[in-house]
Amino acid sequence: MLARFLGQCHQAYTPLLSKSEPLGPQSTDIRFDVTSILNADLSLNEEAWQQARPMLLTPYFALSYALSFAALSSILVHVYLWHWEEIKEGK
Repeated sequence: MLARFLGQCHQAYTPLLSKSEPLGPQSTDIRFDVTSILNADLSLNEEAWQQARPMLLTPYFALSYALSFAALSSILVHVYLWHWEEIKEGK
């Protein structure tokens, strides 16, 4: 949350909790139209991408993503450290 107060999360454009897609809010809080930046063959249209506003990540989504990654990592480390002998024995 410190990054929000230091101005690193576009806090002027995104609320703490967003009603729109987690990876897709724009400064007007509307859903990002993915088809507007794609060519007919579904490849990326570079010119349209440069003209589109960037997709903004809400601080709440960034925090929940980071905590999920930390939880998964800690589970794997815990299993390795506490149950390594059992794993080696094949039990």
